[in-house]
Amino acid sequence: MKRYFPAACVSLFLCVPLLPAQGTKRRVNLVPNGDFERGRKGCPLGWDRPDGLTSFWVKDPVRPGRCMRFDTDVYKWEYYKRREEMKLPHPPPPRAKTPTKGHKYNTAAGVTGVPFFSDFIPIDPRRPYKLTLEFMPGKSGLGGNKLVPKVFVKGYIKMTREIWENGKTVKRALDRVAFKIYKDLKDGVPGKWKKYTLYFFPGRRNPSIERLKVMLFPYWPPGEYFFDNVRLEPMEKKQWEKERALLLELEKREAARKGKVIPGRGAGNVPSRRQREKKKKNRGKNG
Repeated sequence: MKRYFPAACVSLFLCVPLLPAQGTKRRVNLVPNGDFERGRKGCPLGWDRPDGLTSFWVKDPVRPGRCMRFDTDVYKWEYYKRREEMKLPHPPPPRAKTPTKGHKYNTAAGVTGVPFFSDFIPIDPRRPYKLTLEFMPGKSGLGGNKLVPKVFVKGYIKMTREIWENGKTVKRALDRVAFKIYKDLKDGVPGKWKKYTLYFFPGRRNPSIERLKVMLFPYWPPGEYFFDNVRLEPMEKKQWEKERALLLELEKREAARKGKVIPGRGAGNVPSRRQREKKKKNRGKNG
């Protein structure tokens, strides 16, 4: 884990209250090579192999170390072709992309996005988890459009299915997604790293989930996306509930400060029609 946290790179409003107290033992990171510092031949250990067209393992452009860079401003046919080449044991070198123009709905950003997965991560389904990561927007392919990627966590179970193979039916153990949660990485500032947090409990409803994958997902609008310092930590239930509730409340307050409306109760919500009528009715009863 990189040990530098410039003030400009951290969302103070959301992150400071969630820091562990002094003297607290730091939890282990279950994501292998979550800081993208280890790898070989252009590929970070523990993650998908970058294709050199839309995904790149690069030096951090604003601080020491390495990170992942993505470019979704690539024509879809070039991305599809490169994706097929990456299935080969020894893919050919990537070709330079064709400069895009127009509305750009025919780019990787407008069609599929560029999903990028970690390797499988073993978990204990009886425990809740906390995911943190950093995102930094780069250049936008459509001037003025803010880059807002997602991060997904997917939980898998093994299922036996019959498939048709070599002219006969055979049974195969297949991985099936049984849990999925995501977070929008909003309000990023170009050239500055920002930290995001996601709380989840994959085994609460399905105790068969014993493996996860983290998926970085840059998509629309077309542009340049940077990711770094992905951490997955197991937590005790009481601490998890406390931190999760605090984060939700802080997000509501931040939304209220910006004048946004959040569904449900909490700070910043505009009363619904039913709530206004109920309040008016009660006021009448009280004279």
